[in-house]
Amino acid sequence: MTTPSVKSPVLVLIAVSRIYPALRERLAAAEWQEIHAELDSAIASLSDSSRSSDHPAAVLAVVRLFSKFEASREMLARRLAAQDAVLSLPGGSDEANAFHRVLAAADLDAPAPAASSPERGVTLKPGGLGGAKSLKLKNFHLDFVELLKIGSSSAASLHAVLGDPNALVIASSVLTIVQSLVASVTKTIGEDEASLFWSFIQTAGKRKDKTATKAEVRAASDKDRQEFGLAPFKPAEFTKALKKLESLSSIAPAGESRWRLAESYRVS
Repeated sequence: MTTPSVKSPVLVLIAVSRIYPALRERLAAAEWQEIHAELDSAIASLSDSSRSSDHPAAVLAVVRLFSKFEASREMLARRLAAQDAVLSLPGGSDEANAFHRVLAAADLDAPAPAASSPERGVTLKPGGLGGAKSLKLKNFHLDFVELLKIGSSSAASLHAVLGDPNALVIASSVLTIVQSLVASVTKTIGEDEASLFWSFIQTAGKRKDKTATKAEVRAASDKDRQEFGLAPFKPAEFTKALKKLESLSSIAPAGESRWRLAESYRVS
């Protein structure tokens, strides 16, 4: 379950199949004309289980073709990174087929990290009141029509189930994994941590390096929490909230006693 997507012909095929329609729209006509015939050939090879000996070369062809242009290179890299994030979820080897089926029906995107432009997403209210939510995979979307096809093709009839005793297990695993995916890509942030993140926004949000010292954030937090009717943090509470934001990858250390905003944010 932990094999990087780019090393698995099946996962490369899933990735390319899901981004193929968008790729045609993103590339210029001349760029698409340059790669589409060879790309279609590589996809056909990867789709044919009887041509497994050709799959490594087909994967290399896909990577080479997508690498020709910045837009296609970025799309493939982000899709593969997002798949790897999904595949890193806890689960036994028996769930491998179900994971692949979910990926085949999922549009998801994991932006390439950039220190100057964090592409993670926290949604919170002013002051962090009521807590917040952090989206860890950008543009996550499941094609439920495709999932219904998966379910119906796995267990369309008693005969199909008897013919494939694993069909219902796979269909059930798909639904379980979908639930875990939705839960895993959106993390709930408690009110204490959200209020501290709000203070990070006030101190570091407008700075070019997106950083602030621990002392700056603590001073801002005392002021902000009083303004929004919350009691100031006790030292242990402040440290606990700080560590929780770090564990959620909402902030990151940036030197001694200095922290950097690691997620973008939206105030609702």
